[in-house]
Amino acid sequence: RRPPQASLRPPRDTMAPQSIYIGSLHPEAGEHDLRDAFERFGRIKDMWIARKPPGFAFVLFEDERDARDAVDRMDGQFIMDQRVRVEISRKRDFGPTAGAGPASRPRKGEFRVSLTGLPRGCDWRELKDLMREAGDPAYVEGQPDGRGV
Repeated sequence: RRPPQASLRPPRDTMAPQSIYIGSLHPEAGEHDLRDAFERFGRIKDMWIARKPPGFAFVLFEDERDARDAVDRMDGQFIMDQRVRVEISRKRDFGPTAGAGPASRPRKGEFRVSLTGLPRGCDWRELKDLMREAGDPAYVEGQPDGRGV
């Protein structure tokens, strides 16, 4: 008789959840489209699809191995006739309400988003209102040439 071999992977119930980022997503892609594309890799715990601005989403898998499989197999594939970019998220929480509360808010300068192609005369208050849909902006600046930070 052969002795049982040790598994190289920990049991599923000890694995941490893992979020993936899906970029270049079709603006009309919905939860059903993402479930069709990603459920085959494992159990999906949660998902968040950006709407303003559209074009990206986060999917949280119950098992980080499933997330890595999804990245390996789906990066560069098509969803709704559009080639998507799929990566492991840099943070485990996602969406506009993730980790809500003063202790979890980013400090000024921790994250930065640069925008281009803004309409002339776009006010910093309008930019801040737009950014509030994705999180809690600490600093917003609009330039007369159509750039914003």
